[in-house]
Formats: sequence, C-alpha cells, structure tokens
Amino acid sequence: MPKMKKPILIAGLLLAAAAIATAQSVTASLAGTVVDEQEGAVGAAKVTLRDPSRGQTRETVTNESGAFVFTQLAPSSYELLVEKAGFSRSQMTDITLNANDQRSVRLSLKVAARGESVVVTSEAPLVREAPAVATSVDRRFFENQPLNGRSFQTLINLSPGVVITAASLPENGQFSVNGQRTGSNYFTVDGVSANFGLPFATSPYEGAGGGTPSYSASGGTSALASVDAVQEFTIQTSTYAPEYGRQPGAQVAIVTRSGTNDLHGSLFNYLRNDKLDANSWFGNFNGLKRPALRQNDFGFTAGGPVFVPRLYDGRNRTFFFASCEGLRLRQPVISPEVRVPSLAARANATGLLKNILEAYPLPVAPPLAGAPNETPYVAGFSNPATLDATSVRVDHSLTPRIQLFGRFNHAPSEARERGRYVTPSFVAVLPAQADTVTAGSTMLLSPMVNNELRFNWSRARAAQTYVQDTFGGARLLSLRDLIAPSADPATSLYYLSIGGNDENTISPGTFSNNTQRQVNLVDTLSWNHGAHAVKFGGDYRRLSPTFGGRFFSNVLTAASITQLIASGVASGTTSQIDGYLRPRYRNFSLFGQDAWRLSPLLTLTYGVRWEVNPAPSGDPSSLPLVVKGLANPASASLAPRGTRFYETTWGNFAPRLGAAYRPFRDRATVVRAGFGVFYDLGYGFAGTALSPTNYPFSRSRTVTNRALSDPIFLTEVGPLNLTPPYPRLFSFYDGFQLPYTLQYSFAVEQPFGRSNSLSVSYVGSSGRRLSRVESLRPQTLQNPNFTRIDAVSNLASSNYNALQMQFKRRLSRGLQALLSYTWSKSLDTASDDSINNLYAPGQRLAPSSDRGPSSFDVRHAFTGSASYNLPAPSGNRAAAAVLGGFALDSVIRLRTAFPVTPTTGRDPLGLGLTNIARPDLVPGQPLYLYSDSFAGGKRFNPAAFDAATPLAQGRQGTLGRGTLRGFNLSQVDLSVRRRFALGENLGLDFRAEAFNVFNTPNFANPTGVMTSGNFGRSVAMLNTGLAGASGQNPLFVTGGPRSLQLALKLQF
Repeated sequence: MPKMKKPILIAGLLLAAAAIATAQSVTASLAGTVVDEQEGAVGAAKVTLRDPSRGQTRETVTNESGAFVFTQLAPSSYELLVEKAGFSRSQMTDITLNANDQRSVRLSLKVAARGESVVVTSEAPLVREAPAVATSVDRRFFENQPLNGRSFQTLINLSPGVVITAASLPENGQFSVNGQRTGSNYFTVDGVSANFGLPFATSPYEGAGGGTPSYSASGGTSALASVDAVQEFTIQTSTYAPEYGRQPGAQVAIVTRSGTNDLHGSLFNYLRNDKLDANSWFGNFNGLKRPALRQNDFGFTAGGPVFVPRLYDGRNRTFFFASCEGLRLRQPVISPEVRVPSLAARANATGLLKNILEAYPLPVAPPLAGAPNETPYVAGFSNPATLDATSVRVDHSLTPRIQLFGRFNHAPSEARERGRYVTPSFVAVLPAQADTVTAGSTMLLSPMVNNELRFNWSRARAAQTYVQDTFGGARLLSLRDLIAPSADPATSLYYLSIGGNDENTISPGTFSNNTQRQVNLVDTLSWNHGAHAVKFGGDYRRLSPTFGGRFFSNVLTAASITQLIASGVASGTTSQIDGYLRPRYRNFSLFGQDAWRLSPLLTLTYGVRWEVNPAPSGDPSSLPLVVKGLANPASASLAPRGTRFYETTWGNFAPRLGAAYRPFRDRATVVRAGFGVFYDLGYGFAGTALSPTNYPFSRSRTVTNRALSDPIFLTEVGPLNLTPPYPRLFSFYDGFQLPYTLQYSFAVEQPFGRSNSLSVSYVGSSGRRLSRVESLRPQTLQNPNFTRIDAVSNLASSNYNALQMQFKRRLSRGLQALLSYTWSKSLDTASDDSINNLYAPGQRLAPSSDRGPSSFDVRHAFTGSASYNLPAPSGNRAAAAVLGGFALDSVIRLRTAFPVTPTTGRDPLGLGLTNIARPDLVPGQPLYLYSDSFAGGKRFNPAAFDAATPLAQGRQGTLGRGTLRGFNLSQVDLSVRRRFALGENLGLDFRAEAFNVFNTPNFANPTGVMTSGNFGRSVAMLNTGLAGASGQNPLFVTGGPRSLQLALKLQF
C-alpha cells in the first residue's frame, strides 16, 4: 500500500468505528446536583428539562451523588423540574443555554409541607464550567445593537482580545485574536465549516485552503446568515476544549434560528441617504462635495410550525424558519490622488498611444510643473453594491429520541468599485455567491449516550472583471485591439501598470473567475457515565477549488505617464493559460475529551486532539513546481513534477487541560484555568503559489523597452519552456511542519446579584514554528537554475500576554450591557505568511532581528455595548402613550494605535529586496511633527530617519521593527428606537442609528516607505485603510465619517 494511503485508511477506519466527524458542536450541556436542606445528595430524583417554545422535553434521574447531566441541547431557553417522593417539586425557569455552553446548576429540595407542591426559582444561577475564554451574545441583545452593515464584525469586536485589522487580498481575515494571525480564525454555521471564502483576485491566497469565511461582495457575513436569521453568536478566543480546533485563532460559532410553536416574523427596511451623513476629512480638505449615498436594506423573516390544513399539524414536531434579505447600495467614495494625461499630451499623441491616453478622465487641474504631460486628479463618485440572501431551515422531531434539521442558503452579491487599483474611468465588477446545504440530526441512543451528526456542502464564487465607461470624459478603449486575434475578449486582460501603486493604470478585461467547493462531515458521540461527560469526535473536510478564467493577457509596465509617452513601456509580458487549476485540500481531525466533575465545585476538562493537514494535492498539472534543498540554495534542485510542497506530518497531537473551580460553596465565584496546544493549517502562502498566472501554469514571453504598438503584444506565446533558468517559483523548506500555538489562561468570574458578572483574565500564547515567507533572489541563490524562489520556513515565533476584563449584565430593569477591556502586548518575528511581507532568507539575516510589535499589536482597547429601555412616565396615560416605548442602544470602541515600521525602499544588504531595510534614527530629532494641516494632526518627521548611512555601510538600520505608531481610534455608535404596539402580537419598531455619532475623524496608518512622496502621512480615513482592497465596503467598516441610518421593522 502506498506510504500516504495507509495512515489515511487507518484514520478512516477510526472515523467509521466511532461514527465521529465533527468540526464544532453547536449544542450545549447542562449538569446539576440535587441536594436536600442538609446538603445531602438526593439520588433517584426525576429531572425533566423542557423547551417551552417547541414543546420538547428530556428526562433523566440523578445518581447516588445527586448528579445529573443533559448533553447535546439546542441553544434555547429551558425550564427544569425536579421531583422526588417526600420532597416538594422544584422548578427553575429562564435557563438560557448558548452554543458550546458547559453549564452547571445546584438545586436544593425541601421536605414537602402540606399544600406545598412546587418551589419556583427564576433566573437560575448557572455556572459556566468550560475552561475556554468565550463571549456569547444572543438574539435578544444583538438585534437591538447598531450593527453597521448588518454584519457580525461589530459583535466580534465586543470580545476582549479582538483587534480589527487592515484587510487585503492576501490577508482577508479582518481581525486578530489574542496575538493570533488574521488567517487563523475558524467560523462555523450550525456546527459546520463556513471557511470556504475566496478573495477577488487572480491568486486565491488564504482562501485556497479554507483560511477565511465566505463573505459577501461587501465583505459582510450576510452571505453566511442574515442577522435576523441568527439565534446566537459565540466566539471562543483561548484554551477551548479538544472538540474545537483546526485553526488556533477564534472559534466563531453562528447558530441559525428555527421555528417554534407560535408563528413569528418580521418585515424590515434600513435606509441611508447622503443628505444625512457627514463628509470625510479628506473630502473637506480637498474641497470635494459628499458623493451620493443611497441604501435600502430590506427583507423579511417568518417562522413557526409547519401546518397544512386538514393534512398536517406540525406543532411540537415540525418547524420552519425562512429569511430573505436584499441590499441596494450606492456607496460614496473620494478617490486617492492619481495622475491623468494633460490635454496637450492627448492632442500630440497618435495611434494606440492616443487611444490609451484618451481612456483616462479629462484633467481637472493644470499640468504639473515638473511633468507637463501629467495633471493631478481627484474625484468623488458612488459605487453600487447588491445582495440577495435567502435561507430556509426546517426542524423535525422524528421521534422523541431523534431530531432532524436541514438548512439551505443562497446568497449572490455584487460590488462595483471604480478606480480599484486603476484610473477612475475603469470599474472593477466583483460578483460573489455563497451557496450552502446543511443537514443534521441529534439522536438519543440511550439515556447516557447520544450522537450529533452534521453534513454540509458549500460553494463560493468570486470573480473580478474590469470594464470601462466614459466617467470624467474618458473615451472607450477597445479590448479587441489590445490582444491577439485568436484570443477571446471574454477571457482576456490588458493591464498597463503605471505608478508605484497601480493608481494610474489602464485595465480592461477579466482577471479571474474562481470557485471554491466544500464537503464537511460533522458528528459528535457523547457518553455520560457517573461524573464523567465523555466525547469522541473528529473532522473530515474536503475543499475542491477551481482557479482561472483568464487565458490570454498582456501586462505592461511604465514608471509614469511621462515615461509612457516618451519611450513606451519598460517591460511587457504576454501570457497564455490553457485551463483551470484544480488542486485538492483534505483535513482530518480526531479528538477525545472528558468533562470530569470531581465534585460539585470542581470540574476538569481534559483530552487530546489530533490534526492531519496534508499539503495541497491533485493532478500534477494543478500543482506548483517544488524546489528541494533550499537550506543550501546553491545546490537546490527541482523536484519531480507533482511533488507536494511538504511531507504530511502525523504526530500533530494537541493535549489540552482546563479546570473550573468554585472556591465558595454558597457563592457563584468561579476560578478557571486552561492550557493547550493548538495547530494551524499551514496553508497561508500555498494559495499564492496556486495562481494560474504563475510558472509553469502559464506560458509567458517578456520583452523590455517596447512601444505600445509593438506587434509582439498581438502574437501568441510559444510552447512552455521547461529548461532552466526557471522564472519565479514557490516552495517550502524541507522538513516543514505544521505551525502551532501554546495557549494558557487564568480567570476569575464574580457575579454581582442575579444579573451582573465581572471576569478578570490573564490570557497568554506562544506561537512556535510559525510560517515565514523568505524571498531568495539571485544574490542569495547563487544557483544558475533559478532566478527567484519565495519559500516558507518555520522560523517565525510570537508571544502574547494580556490582562482582559469583561462585564456582563443580562437584561434586568431595562438595562443590558457587555463591556470589555484589554491591556496586551503582542510580539513576533513575522505577523503573517503572505506576499504582503517578504522577509530576508534566514541564513542571511537572523529572524530575531525582526522581533518587535506585531502588526496587530494594540496595547489598550475598550469596547462596550449597551441597551436601555427608557421608563415610561407613570400616572399619566397620555404622557405614557407619547413618551413610552423608547430605548437607547450604543456601541463604543476605543483603542490605541497600530505600529508602523518605516523602511528605506533600498537594498543595503544586497538581498535583492527593498522592503527589508530600516533606517537609522537621527539623534536629537523628534519622531513626529504636529500640525492641523496633517491628517490626524501629526506625521512622521522625515529628518528623524537616515537611510543613506545604512546603505553606505551595507547593514540594517538601528530603527527597530514596529517602533512608531499611527493613530488612536475613538468611535461611538448610537441608536434611538421606539416600539409602537399595534396589537397583542403585532408591533412596529422605528430606529434612528448614527455610526460615529460625534463624527470623530479616525485615520489609517501613515505611509511607511521612505521613497514614497507620502512618507509619514496618512492618506486615507481608517475605514478605507481597514477595508483595503479586500472587498469590504468602507461604509460598513469602523473609522469612517458619521453616517445615519433609519429603519422600520414590523414584528408579529
């Protein structure tokens, strides 16, 4: 049997034998102890747990220690009834259980007195026994909060340790948790993987291996589940149990709503208009009017029992829930400053050059003094976006022991972004689509054994095409005249790159049309035996992406419009691709764990998880070329075609241990501690290598110093050249192993009264064997067979330490709140493994020289969310009718600045890299200059940094990595709502929401490259900087100017 197949077969047999395959459980468990008035255990008591909304019950009896446990409970609000002959019955109500909860309760039975039958206790004092650091938010809370874009990013940020980060095409994770990288977070919906998203790019980047969730074209979570279709939201950030894993970052669980015995639903519409909004700081600074904004976010929900008159009555048995949400948006944008050809340049040009120059918008300013063929250009415009998300869920009780459910979700969306890496007369058309089908069952195999099964099929599409219009007086350019006669314009691209950031670029045609497909099998087997709650599980996921869509392209470069006019293009590459790439990813996991209640006051959760994440596989034609022996680049050689990036490692065992202890029997104080090993996928950079435009997937021809009209750009490329020297290749160092993180936490939680609790936690982590992308150029390679190799090593490491505090108040006396504070420090030698940050080869420059603050290091962060129902005037019915029903909701975000690393843009170390070198600090010079004319009131002082001396001496500069800081964040979102009662079960809610209600200007990090004309200055608002080119809509991202939203929601 082949070497690779035998361990896989063994894993498959284990899966079959145990009937286990789970990624995350979406259920909860409730344990308890029943005692008498003298604290003696009450055995053989009958315990009944009831879900009143669905009319479903579970029963068990206490053991000789008075203990009982219910597992595999759907998130809901329950009632608990305890009965024992000779005692009064005891009932608890309002027991709210969230997904992943591991709760316990203590009940005391009184000797029955004559006429006494039931003792009722509401707001049960539940104790969370799980060791994980976690935050849960249920629908009753988050449906009232001002959620910008009606997406869950706002809720994610409410958890301590979460840092919202700048997203990009290679890094689309959007947030970091407790020092973990942005691509290490794992999303689930109803217990199955939601990490099947793709970026709008030719390269699939992190999305190739399931590193990021499937977002909508606007970058929100509505493609997975509409906010109104979600029952609850839970994020675990550290030391979670072995049943959770695959990635070491946050475990984000979304549980969708199901119907109940009563018919409920809603109709809603959320409106925005630019007349209600503020202009951005840069819009005011440049004298630009606020562009048009129009938003309609509308939809409905409906849920209840399945009922067909005279045929079927599904009450207590069959339920449905349907949701539909549509978005129609015109998003205002102020373009960054670009350059367009002057009128004289257009008039003097002829032929193809004239056609190219006239494809730019007409000038709005005089020519530049030093470049008379160019004029500065800034414009305001609106970008449209759409979304149509529909989901249907059906739950059915087949028998009292077997519960079934199925959910279908269909969410096409599209964004159109003018000026996305191009001149504003070109528009990027970005269609996306997410489709999911999930089915599952919960089976009580015996009073002590039950099984939870999930199956999911998902598909995501992300495409990118550029079209041109006549914006700003531009003239249309024919793509047919720019490509070979045999090429199909529908699958071709012409890309004329001008400017350091492609901001002056011409780009008609198709970039990509990529698809991701996922199959995920999910199941958990639970066995309750005495004081032990044992679980066995595992995970199987298969990803089958398809990358491509562009089969012919011309990519030309010129330093400036002036150079293009004077001497044509500096280089031009014509490429042809024969088909799509179809790599395959497979992930396996097994786990075993036990929650051991050693006493009513102490619970240990321990176990181990086994992770197997092989390198991408598939037909050799879909796999990159691999280089072996990179430890000695001069003797490195090409491996046979079809060789995988690295050998599969089978020893990835992750032990975990946690404890929850109640030091005082008569109080609800809980002390928690946890430690564990958490493995990552290791796929972060593999997706970059799977771009169809890379060698050997693409046949390319490169020429230099040619005229635009050179006929070589209209001719096909010859056959693939398989002889050295090879063009750019991608590889992993020999012996690459899965990265892992050690996580540890210690927490104390203290309730105050029945509604409030405060937790104080120490949270730490140490990243080991982290991926680091090193770029080996000819200066390092010294190998005639290779020109450039970007290779992934295990040389990066990280450390994170934090004090975290969280205050929770469940709804009481009209007030509900969730407040979080984090004081932290995150250090590493590499904050990602993407093409955004290429590092020097470890043999040339020690990774320890790059140790410094992580790119997501935020020292202080506070987030808060609260809802308050204003009391109605009493004693005056007229005043109560007018002033009653009002409520306030608010979200507050405060944090200190991100780090920034100035780089010289030069290569003093002779590595062939210009992003590595840092400058010397100049003694006596202030690091910052302050003035109201600077965005944010400050900029870096250019005189404080010396790039010339390190260049002359051939060394790294004295400035450390991440030593400078950008700008703090301060934003308050506020909503005012009122409910109008239209009937017993009918109400109309009116909402007015203000995002950044005080219009506090927040700015993106200053430019850190010293060769840039904008060095040291911020050139964008924070929301634009955070959104980047990731597909996120800046309107829905923290840090923009004030935006108002009005909403009506009819609820029945």
